[in-house]
Amino acid sequence: MAPEPILLSAEAAAKRGIHIKSHEAAFRENSATIVMPSKEAAFLNPVQEFNRDLSTLAITAWSQIYDREKKRVYEAHMKSRNLKRTKRGEPEIKRAKIDEDYRHHKFTILEALSATGLRSIRYAKEIPLLGSIIANDLSATAVQAMRRNLALNFPPGRPLEEVTEILPGDTLNQGEPDKETNDDTTKIQETSDEHISAPDARSIDPDCKVKANQGDAIALMYAHRDPSKRFDVVDLDPYGTAAPFLDAAVQSVGDGGLLCVTCTDLAVLAGHNYPEKCWSLYGGVSVKAEYSHEVALRLVLHAIATTAGKYGRYIQPMLSLSIDFYLRVFVRVWTRPETVKLNASKTGLVYTCSKCSDFHIQPMGRAVTSANVKTNLPITKFGSASGPPTDTRCGECGGSFHVGGPMWFGAIQDPDFCDEMLRTLDSGSQTFGTEARVRGMVSTARDVSHFINIQELEAPFYFHPAKIAGLFHCTSPPLAPVM
Repeated sequence: MAPEPILLSAEAAAKRGIHIKSHEAAFRENSATIVMPSKEAAFLNPVQEFNRDLSTLAITAWSQIYDREKKRVYEAHMKSRNLKRTKRGEPEIKRAKIDEDYRHHKFTILEALSATGLRSIRYAKEIPLLGSIIANDLSATAVQAMRRNLALNFPPGRPLEEVTEILPGDTLNQGEPDKETNDDTTKIQETSDEHISAPDARSIDPDCKVKANQGDAIALMYAHRDPSKRFDVVDLDPYGTAAPFLDAAVQSVGDGGLLCVTCTDLAVLAGHNYPEKCWSLYGGVSVKAEYSHEVALRLVLHAIATTAGKYGRYIQPMLSLSIDFYLRVFVRVWTRPETVKLNASKTGLVYTCSKCSDFHIQPMGRAVTSANVKTNLPITKFGSASGPPTDTRCGECGGSFHVGGPMWFGAIQDPDFCDEMLRTLDSGSQTFGTEARVRGMVSTARDVSHFINIQELEAPFYFHPAKIAGLFHCTSPPLAPVM
């Protein structure tokens, strides 16, 4: 069950300098405090706290990996420089000096659809290597609310720890506050609306990492297509599908950068009632099977990969999860046209038996890597795939096949990235309300990925032992022995 957002009491709100209108309320989530237009928790979906916790951890882990990559490039440059100094008879630059001179990479984020700014505020407070973040929204009302929340969380001349600490008198959103709190709340809520004006730039600390921007997200991302203007991280968290934003997003994220995508239209992606809608949005068709949510992830990754491929860019999926009513994927984007050629061999159709869910994969292309006889360097040859992979009837039960895809059949998890996330969690540098669930889902993704790599399997999808037992009319075995 998702943790409830904390509804601040009148005393706690006053200590934070919050002056709220009669219909508003102030809430806390982890390090951030925001003002919402209602006390109803529906305006602050507690289910999405897991999304924000997971994203904060994932971006932190990526930033640490990215910083180490930058440092290796810097060290290689300094090593080359030392060789030149040695040839000229000059003393080498000591390793300690190299480490001292290296400046950690401060990265940039675009949150394209920011709404209240809660996610951006949390990123700014909780991710150590973050340099700056643009929090964008098309709605003028949303941007005004965002600026107000920025002024609340980053007021000028006030230490950050005074703003983020939990003060005595904070009350949970559950249950009724006591009589004294009710009286105090009445006093604050009776503040006239005219007394509260929209915050200007002077209300926000000039060193605040978050910059609010009103504009069309797609136009903003297209304006940052130039490599020198690209963001290190692009975060897409729309209400519904992210499909309309993908073309601009894959062009506006830097080389090796992280693209974070949420899609909440699982009725389209994981259902079987809207194949025409799924095709128009993602260029593929979903399937009816117990692994339909994994198919949803692979359809989204296929949409991102094919969009990026148009611009000579390829994706490296780091973490892909289906969560509650939505899915969330984290992919790194790189520019390398020759690697894009592998996309055909990583993409395919799936034939799924309508009765027993047995499946057969039809790849769209073939790629064979071997060593060059003369240079011993790897060389990849590309060709057309052969098929069909099955007969018109299922060989297991005689059922008919339904066709799904095209979809991504490459890896959807990176075990090293999952390990980095878990190490960051173990370090205690970050704490989350949904930490147990984050740890459980990331650990499962890592373990499954490790197993597939160790066994050298190409193993998409999964099955339910209970369903297999039902087909054979026998008792379902316990899950632990099966594992």
